[in-house]
Amino acid sequence: MTGEHLKQASTLILVSLSHAINHSFWVLIPTLTPLILEELNLTYVGAGTIFSVYLAAYAAGQIPLGFLAHRVSRPIIMGSGLIISSIGTALTAIAPDYYAILAFQALAGFGGAAHHPLALYLISDVFPQHRLGRALSLHGVSSSISFAITPMAAVAMLGLGWRFPLLAFSALAAVAGILIIAFIRVKPEKVRETPVFSRLLRSPDFGKLLATYGLFSLGQRGIVNFLPLMLAALYQVTVSEAGWWFSIFFFLGLAGQPLVGYLSDRFGWRKIIFSFLAASSAAVMGFALQIPFWFLVAATGLFMMPMVILHELSAIEFMPEEVRGIGFGILFTVGVALASVSTTLTGFLVDSLWFPATYAILATIFLLEIPIFLSLSRKHGRLRL
Repeated sequence: MTGEHLKQASTLILVSLSHAINHSFWVLIPTLTPLILEELNLTYVGAGTIFSVYLAAYAAGQIPLGFLAHRVSRPIIMGSGLIISSIGTALTAIAPDYYAILAFQALAGFGGAAHHPLALYLISDVFPQHRLGRALSLHGVSSSISFAITPMAAVAMLGLGWRFPLLAFSALAAVAGILIIAFIRVKPEKVRETPVFSRLLRSPDFGKLLATYGLFSLGQRGIVNFLPLMLAALYQVTVSEAGWWFSIFFFLGLAGQPLVGYLSDRFGWRKIIFSFLAASSAAVMGFALQIPFWFLVAATGLFMMPMVILHELSAIEFMPEEVRGIGFGILFTVGVALASVSTTLTGFLVDSLWFPATYAILATIFLLEIPIFLSLSRKHGRLRL
């Protein structure tokens, strides 16, 4: 293995470790939500708000951390973020009431904001364009493994109460954060002029990228976070069974990601994203029609979850290198901000319209991305700033 290949492999492994731990917190609370809802006597809006607060803080931290990516050691930022998430999650486990849970989840979400702007920056720095699809698919696989294993692990620990899994995962995050700070090494960079918002926001194509990230997050997060609650309410599965199906959903997403990476490198992301958007919309609409859930869980996981990679490839292709830190920060901020809105909005729609109508609305959101990507697909090259 050459020095360059070793650098690529080590960067990808350590960044993927951060990705896996970071995203365990994305599904830990949704897995435990049925028990939290019952113990605290919450409405669906109240349950959705717990994760909305987490995502809102996650969104708020990404633009400042995108700025820091041009000035401060990225491994230190990434590892410190995991440690902050660990502290917030541990405090959530011992929180005395609902409002304390909201406050501590906000702290955990702010720590989580450290990963995505820095991860794409590091990966796109060391991998050539023709290998980015496979590199990003492996990075995505790390989160999918975490998504799949986390609900299973949480369900296995439920005999000790819903608070114990939070403590266990917070300890894991603290260890991972320390390892990343200790062992990722990057060459110091010269401080460059920090890009300003106006240059990016005046670009029509950047606005289109923002729209695609926002729409995807708005639809996906409501679907994913309410999946255990939906299975329990519509299909009368138990909390434990819903947790297992939640894991199967993410395992199917894991299976789809290497395929998407390979197809993207070979044919280009533009040629496959339209079919994945349409297939995801059809699968989610199936829940509204109450088609057997085992088929829909598999189809939604297989087609919807790998679309994250396609969105990341579109961002890397169009984003000039000199503004990637702040550019990725803005994209992920918009995406996560709308994801935070999605969870509360989905809870409101479920309380008002129930699950079938809510999932029908969420299914149509993916179709709105198609004309935006069609206009982007006519472009080749970087954004002109």
